[in-house]
Amino acid sequence: MKIRINTSVLRIRADHSTTSASLGFAKQGTHEVLETYNGSSYKWYKIKEGWVAGIDEVKEVEESAIVPVKEDKSKDQIYIGTDSLRIRTKPSTSGETVGYCEMDVFYNVYDTKKDVYYTWYKIGEDAWCAGVNGVKYHPANEWVSPTPVEADNSKNQVYIGNISLKIRASYSTSSAQMGLCEKDSNYNVLAVRKESDYTWYQIGEKAWIAQIDDGVIYYPAGSSRIAPQLKAELNLLKLNIDTALKCVEKNRNTELYEVLYNKTLEINKYINDYFDPFEYDYVDEKEYDEIDLLYTTDVHGAWAGYSLDGNYMTPIFSYQDVANYQKKLEKNNIKALLVDAGDWSRPSKAYNDYLNTGIMYPAEEMKKAKYFMTTYGNHEWRWSQYGQADTQSILNKLGCMCACNLFKNGKLLYAPYKTAKIGSKRIAVIGIGYPSANGAGSYSDGIWTFGEYQFYDDTRLFNQVQKCINTLKDNDFDYIVAVCHMCKSTYESDSRYKARTDSLIQNTNGLTAVIQGHYNFATNAEVIKDKGGNRVLLAHEAGANLNSFGRLKMKDGNITSYLLDERSDLNVI
Repeated sequence: MKIRINTSVLRIRADHSTTSASLGFAKQGTHEVLETYNGSSYKWYKIKEGWVAGIDEVKEVEESAIVPVKEDKSKDQIYIGTDSLRIRTKPSTSGETVGYCEMDVFYNVYDTKKDVYYTWYKIGEDAWCAGVNGVKYHPANEWVSPTPVEADNSKNQVYIGNISLKIRASYSTSSAQMGLCEKDSNYNVLAVRKESDYTWYQIGEKAWIAQIDDGVIYYPAGSSRIAPQLKAELNLLKLNIDTALKCVEKNRNTELYEVLYNKTLEINKYINDYFDPFEYDYVDEKEYDEIDLLYTTDVHGAWAGYSLDGNYMTPIFSYQDVANYQKKLEKNNIKALLVDAGDWSRPSKAYNDYLNTGIMYPAEEMKKAKYFMTTYGNHEWRWSQYGQADTQSILNKLGCMCACNLFKNGKLLYAPYKTAKIGSKRIAVIGIGYPSANGAGSYSDGIWTFGEYQFYDDTRLFNQVQKCINTLKDNDFDYIVAVCHMCKSTYESDSRYKARTDSLIQNTNGLTAVIQGHYNFATNAEVIKDKGGNRVLLAHEAGANLNSFGRLKMKDGNITSYLLDERSDLNVI
């Protein structure tokens, strides 16, 4: 038995009673029912996450006799990527509903019909479904295996050694296997994705491979191509050098050591420069008319109908709206990356009750929307410091956390920045996180200490950001944007922290723009001069609760920003 939930604010309970503890909110869509209970006010359904009441927005779903099949490229099939799709007796909305398609599955297609609204697919005897959004038709034998190419230093390529490497339909080990790479061969790389498990390379339409070991070597355009055997030997040499440096680190008081140390660093730098060219977090070889950043700030769990004051509300936008707008821009030859300035998780002191909807669910939604980066806000900090023990694992799996100023026992907690190469342009986004405004911490010489964690503030923060800028400038980046969870205004509850977005710009040199969060209100953009007298855009702040999101436009050296705050804005290119 299954039920379909048509609301986002249905509470999951620990037992079949409205007085039972709340475990969060049920996701909209179809759920398998494990058990039922007929109460005095409601019929109760036990789903995987707990019990839900049979209110008007909860409907029991008829089981369909049409069974999904395995993906088979030799047959006409449809993939169902949407929930609650009706199966009808004829190719028309007037047809009788005889069941519902399962989600994330394939069905064989035996015939197709078109009417003025939809293309209809026959998936069984007297069984038709409409080609709505989320339904993808795959004709038989539509997929063609990518062809190996000759080595070409002018192109991004990946070398496959003597290993059996699966080609996947997407950048995930759970996606469909499409074939195998040829051994000892090269493939052109169309895009690069760094996920939590592997770095993935797109080598064709619906064709992705994972860098599973040293048998897969990526060569960015313009890099030196070294034989795999030599690269392995150099890797071993680098490892020995690192070991040697650690051994002699304790004896730096001798002149002989200083000479050895400096010479070893020179050798290490030579090796790095020779065979370790800059690797990007994202690569798209296509040339676009414009490159944008779509940004969200202080979402606070608004997708679940929650606002800071505890009242339920309906946000204007969702993460999926932002992702769909990104796709619309790309169809118009504008490439946009999705970034977030922190506080995307729900604030709550009841961590045990809100783990699912507070941080796990939003992390999943951001990953589905394919966010390029986000940084640490004070909400994420509170979850990490005082919340569930597995919070850090959730943040790591998100795969896009980024902060140049947060350390754990002296080591950076996350990558300081994310990088992308789009056509001939190089874009970098530096993350600047922010600790809990209410958490106790000690301050000394620009460092806030919270137990085993350290947070750079004031001059130390400015110097850290400048180091990132210098590294990126040395690698010829065209746009360098800071995305930070701090604002220009002094927030009363955290006035003890010294850095602000205006002082960040004034004490660094080389930023293109700054995107700020934390203030919780939409603000206008302004231009501030940096340390070198260059004009830097402090972009519009997008406010809170997904009632708006921002667009930073970068074209021909012109940098502008504006907010989308009405549904109709989604139609504007």
